[in-house]
Amino acid sequence: MLREKHTSGYISFLKLKLPEYKHVFAIRDKGFNDSMYYKLSIPNNSNVHIVDTYNDVFSDPLLAKICSKAKKIVFSGIWTAAPFMEELMKRPALLRKTWLQFWGGDYICFQTGVPKVEESDREILTNAFRHCAGLVFLTNGEYERFSEITGVENRHMIAPVPKDPRRKIPSISEVPHSHEIPRILVGNSANHSSHHTRILELLHSAYPNDIFDVICPLSYGGGPNYISEIISLGQKYFGEHFIPLLKYMEPDEYDSMLANCDVGIFDFERQQGLGNINTLLLAGKKVYLNQTSPLWKSLSERGCILFSINEIGTIPFRDFASMQESDRQTNRIANDPVKFDAQKRAQWKALLEA
Repeated sequence: MLREKHTSGYISFLKLKLPEYKHVFAIRDKGFNDSMYYKLSIPNNSNVHIVDTYNDVFSDPLLAKICSKAKKIVFSGIWTAAPFMEELMKRPALLRKTWLQFWGGDYICFQTGVPKVEESDREILTNAFRHCAGLVFLTNGEYERFSEITGVENRHMIAPVPKDPRRKIPSISEVPHSHEIPRILVGNSANHSSHHTRILELLHSAYPNDIFDVICPLSYGGGPNYISEIISLGQKYFGEHFIPLLKYMEPDEYDSMLANCDVGIFDFERQQGLGNINTLLLAGKKVYLNQTSPLWKSLSERGCILFSINEIGTIPFRDFASMQESDRQTNRIANDPVKFDAQKRAQWKALLEA
């Protein structure tokens, strides 16, 4: 997997919650913008190998031996992996025990062309998707979207990317507010899939006479030109009440920021930003989603109370920004960390035993 903001939690969860298995991790640490580099904070560094490219698992004698003897290989994050898949296809014994874990952006690019998938890479990737041991998704409903987009069918399971179990967040709902006017969170990153322009224009036109802060996390996921465009538009519409987050925040600091928001708006058409959404729901905050996203179905099935982006502008600002206490409590219960961790452990155990 790639070294990024979820890597420490991913490794720590598997080490601490599933210690009955011997895990070995290969982390790609080069070839990306510096904003993608994150400090690894894990229980111990044993069995964690840092590689320059994914293909190092074939060329490094130790890693090649580990892969050969492993009962199962899980490759997480597919969108940079065409060269790895090409080499993997040459090793059918490894391919047959490799499960490919998809994040939302890993397959949506086959539909949108952003980033562009070359025809040669498309053929390599889809062949690997068809012939690997199976496919892993983060939420319910993603396999159907994946299959529709790629035309690929294969065995599939759910195994979410977990948070670090050493982080304690049940009391996040008790973090005191440090603001006097409503705070609206828009998106989770600078990726264009957040549709920042559409949401900023919608908020501006829907509630021109209301005062509220708009917070936009923009520290990763997008190019400098796009980030500048969003900042310019946000300042034009909301002035000093537009707050772009341009630097990486440590997880505890970021969670406190989320707890001090009142509303989160996520106009994703794919799986994305689930960590932000889960934390907001646990904190009893109001979350607006795009109903075409698989997240809507997955979170609704979990029992969460969600609100459609289509409601924005059709209701007064007071109703837009407020939420019944009973609904807040429903979401806290549905996202209880103890229950949620047990569910994730069961899902990962099922994958490791498959």
